[in-house]
Amino acid sequence: MPLDAFGNRIPVLQFEVLRVIDPLESRIRAVTIIPGATEHGYATEVATEKTGEDRGRKINRNQLRRATDWEASLDELQALCPHLERAALVVSWFGSDLRAGHCRVRPGVETRVRHEEDPAWRVCGRDRVSAHLISSSSGARLWRHAR
Repeated sequence: MPLDAFGNRIPVLQFEVLRVIDPLESRIRAVTIIPGATEHGYATEVATEKTGEDRGRKINRNQLRRATDWEASLDELQALCPHLERAALVVSWFGSDLRAGHCRVRPGVETRVRHEEDPAWRVCGRDRVSAHLISSSSGARLWRHAR
């Protein structure tokens, strides 16, 4: 495998193996979808950002089968659970304090700036600049979910 595109380093390779275990999947009628914390996780269109001169990245596409990770996930779910009738969608927002009486629940972003983000992140009338900034320590996110 040519390594030029990976900075002459062996890349991280990740595989997901799916297997239907009948009759379990054919009996599933409802699921709860919990995507975790992501800024464009439910988007049905590709979200991009500029990462340098003539370079960019797709924020919500980490697979090669569909335009977005959300579409690929739904395709996979429908293929594995052909009799699925309902899905409950969980949306992650963030709490500002661990003390219930002081906590404000609101949408949050990982970073204030994404260069030439398209489409621009926007939730509940807030844009990236006015949204809650998710706290971090030494670059690691300190997630506080509210569901």
